[in-house]
Amino acid sequence: MSWVFAPRRVLFQVLYAIDGGLVLMVPLRRLSDRALLGTALVLVFGGEALTGAALALVGGTPTLPVALLLTGGDFGRLIVAYPLLPWLAIMLLGWCFGRYLVATGTARAARLLVAAGLATLVLFVVVRGVARRASPTSRSSSGSWRSASAWRSGGCSAAGSSSSARLRSSSTSSTSTC
Repeated sequence: MSWVFAPRRVLFQVLYAIDGGLVLMVPLRRLSDRALLGTALVLVFGGEALTGAALALVGGTPTLPVALLLTGGDFGRLIVAYPLLPWLAIMLLGWCFGRYLVATGTARAARLLVAAGLATLVLFVVVRGVARRASPTSRSSSGSWRSASAWRSGGCSAAGSSSSARLRSSSTSSTSTC
């Protein structure tokens, strides 16, 4: 909890999510590796579907329990910046990998990590290539890729201008200078 950026408000941030995950790991660590890995993979790969289903059940606006576990949100004096379950999923994966590392030794785990890293890089290149072809507006008129701040502000500005000037110019003009 922090009052640094939100005076008179309670802000649940990273420490809430990590500490909540640690508390939940106490009983969860007694489960089998398969159960833990399955739960983690469901949370990682099905997290968006789970969030959508939870929001559909509560009418589209997150309630406090949904926000604490899945979505985050603003509830008057309470702000939930980091929901618990996505962080718990990563903790479960780490716990499973730790058990695997102890059971098989470091050499086999190192080979697995190298293979997983290479597969992840290949997957990134494939997804990035598909995304580039799927988005006709991803390149600017100059042929260069837009930065994340350009997408957020609605366009690119001349070099040397401040980000606040970019935001002001993008809110007053619909044209981009990219």
